[in-house]
Parts: sequence; structure tokens; C-alpha cells
Amino acid sequence: MNEIINNLHVGSVTDAQLALNEGGGAVLSIGAEFSKNDTQDEFFDNVYIPLKNKSGCNWKLISLWDGQQGNIVRYLEEAWKFIDDNIENGPVLVHCMAGKSRSASVAWSYMLYKGKDPLDAYWILKKNRPVVDPYPEFLREILAAFKYNKSRIEELLQQIKDLNGMMKK
Repeated sequence: MNEIINNLHVGSVTDAQLALNEGGGAVLSIGAEFSKNDTQDEFFDNVYIPLKNKSGCNWKLISLWDGQQGNIVRYLEEAWKFIDDNIENGPVLVHCMAGKSRSASVAWSYMLYKGKDPLDAYWILKKNRPVVDPYPEFLREILAAFKYNKSRIEELLQQIKDLNGMMKK
């Protein structure tokens, strides 16, 4: 788990398990594989998520498969509201399975929502969690939602790709 900006963390399902068991803060799970089951806690696709709020940790599930085109934008306002409602009270963990694509995309979009420049926000994200590797279509959809025109979107995506290359060295 890595803090991206003050009280906003990105992590994996393992980080979420710890946070949900230990309590404190809030957890935003981004993943269809973390399906809710109101009657019991169980393994789902070999990944355990405590489905009952045993720790007092505020938890929200957004059901989105990785790489699913055309869907991330419809969940952004819901994600931003959850983050806004919880971030002043303590850490908010946004996670997906590995903490690389879906959760990174939501955290990046949150920084844009708060007024950050797309490249500055991506640099902050990548610097603080080097493993991030968002699905390019998620980034494209998010930029389009922020009303960037098609040529600017392609330019920004190329700059993000270049930034990824530079930060791997």
C-alpha cells in the first residue's frame, strides 16, 4: 500500500484484507471479483475479502472487471464521493487485485477531479506507487470525461507512456 496524496492510498487486495481486519479509515474495492455475498464470508476466486464490516472500517465495493472498456467513467463520481466523504477522517485505501490498473485509474481520476494536471497527477501516482500500469483505455475514457479533445488525449497518453518508460530506468 502506498500513499499517493495526503490520506489517499493505492494498494492490492492483500492491503485491503489488512485494512478491513484492522479497522480505521476506509476501503474502496474496485473489482467485480470481490462480489458481495450478504450471507457469509467466503473465498471467491481464491481471494478472501471480509464481507462483513467486522472492524468498523468504512467499505464500498464498485464492481468493475479489469480491462472492461466503456465502464470506468460511470463509477467515477461514486468513487470520488466515497473518497471525499472519508478522506478527512483518515486514510482511504483504493484497491483492486494488484493495485496496478483499476485502483490506480481511480486515484489518478480523483487527482484530476481535484484540479491536478493529468501529467502531474500521473507523475505523483507513478512516483509513489511505481508498479502502477493502468489499462490505457481507462485513461482514455477518463480524459474524455474531463472534456479533453481526441488529439490532446492521444498526446497525453503518449506522454504518459514516455513517462512510464523514463521511470522504469
